[in-house]
Amino acid sequence: MPGTGEGEVISRKDLPIFYVLDTSGSMSGEKIGMLNRAMDETVEALKEVAAKNADARLRIAVLSFDSDFKWLNPHGLEDAEDFIWQELKPSGMTYLGKALDELDGKLSKNAFMQNATGSFMPIIIFMTDGYPNDDWEAAFERIQNNRWFTKALKLGFVLSEEATDRAVLDKLTGSSEAVIQTLNLEEFKKDIVLASVSASLIQSRSRVDGDTKGENVIGDIKNKPAPAPGPDPAPDPNPDPAPAPDPDKKKEGSGGWDAGIFD
Repeated sequence: MPGTGEGEVISRKDLPIFYVLDTSGSMSGEKIGMLNRAMDETVEALKEVAAKNADARLRIAVLSFDSDFKWLNPHGLEDAEDFIWQELKPSGMTYLGKALDELDGKLSKNAFMQNATGSFMPIIIFMTDGYPNDDWEAAFERIQNNRWFTKALKLGFVLSEEATDRAVLDKLTGSSEAVIQTLNLEEFKKDIVLASVSASLIQSRSRVDGDTKGENVIGDIKNKPAPAPGPDPAPDPNPDPAPAPDPDKKKEGSGGWDAGIFD
């Protein structure tokens, strides 16, 4: 933990980071494999951020959902430095509403937020690949009464091409600009790592509750310039001379050695 340089430990404010991840049957195969790799890399990246952040104590919680829900850390938020990723397995339906009700219950000082007095507002990152199979909108209306949720920095990832799937996360995050929709799994892996790191850095510098929006984070990712191309290779100062044409050689069916070159 960062200190003052004189042996005194600086008290850091908690920064809770929640992941709400779809593990329904449609996530089978390449999708669940990439999700596990992406989250493993994300956790490692957050460990590096946490080790260097003198202001925020990054704490992680992961909620997976299918026909039911499961916390990877059922006893509460864990320090990023201590968090160990556990591989998720797909099954069942997409009961997002049940997951939202569970998240609502844990975003409370009687549950996961019991030590959150004076903390930074949470980051909540959603990922799904399909439309929910339950009454998620009723659950969304209920969680709207939760200040931790409404003030959180919320981001979304949709692994499908369907507009209706995206519309769900547009509503959950509060902005279509806070959602990335892609079927490119490598891009998803890269983006969720970048979004997690960027959100944690931005949120830990935020001076006003809820003043950072998810679209700011996603906008930074989308607008990140591509690496500048390297210089063109220098021409060879002593190139091999081109072979001289054979004036006596004729192309079959042509009138001479250069016939057809400029056709």
